[in-house]
Order: sequence, then structure tokens, then C-alpha cells
Amino acid sequence: GIFPQGTRSVPAKGVPLKPFKKGGFILAVECQVPVVPFTLLYPDDFMSSPGAPKGVRIIVHPKVQPGDDADALMEKVEKVVTTPLIEAKEALLDRRTDKKEN
Repeated sequence: GIFPQGTRSVPAKGVPLKPFKKGGFILAVECQVPVVPFTLLYPDDFMSSPGAPKGVRIIVHPKVQPGDDADALMEKVEKVVTTPLIEAKEALLDRRTDKKEN
């Protein structure tokens, strides 16, 4: 597997991931192999939690055909991967807001 961020990071508000790096997408286009994106959804304390964190979900998305443009492939895969992260973060913030109001 290739991890296009090149590093682990804690998602920040509005920036769920660091920018993707292009190398793996160039390779996929040159070799004409599909990319199988996946998203890791994990609790806010994932990076600082002692032991195995609870509540980690892995979403394996449908494969994406490479086409002939590495930039377009990278953009498409980045959107597929980040959309569930943004939705999950917004849902968490909504739940926290609801708790405070009640």
C-alpha cells in the first residue's frame, strides 16, 4: 500500500488530512493499475490514547481507474478519502453542540 500523505497527522478543523503527495498516483497512471482508496475514521484521542483506541472504522472505497492524468487521479482519490472524514467530524461537532444545549 501507498499512503499519499507521507505521514500521520491529527485532523484539524477544515483540514482533515495533510496534502497528498503525487508519487503513488504517477505510478498508478504509468502502470495503469487502479487505486483502492480507504478512509480511517478514529476517535479524537487516537494519537494520544494509551493502548489500542476504541471505535476505529475503516472504509474501503470502490477502486478508481487511473486514467492518464496523475493530478486528476490524486484529486479524485483525495475527495473520496476526505469526504467521510469531514462528514464524521461535522456529525461529532453537532452531537457535542446538542449535548451542550440540552
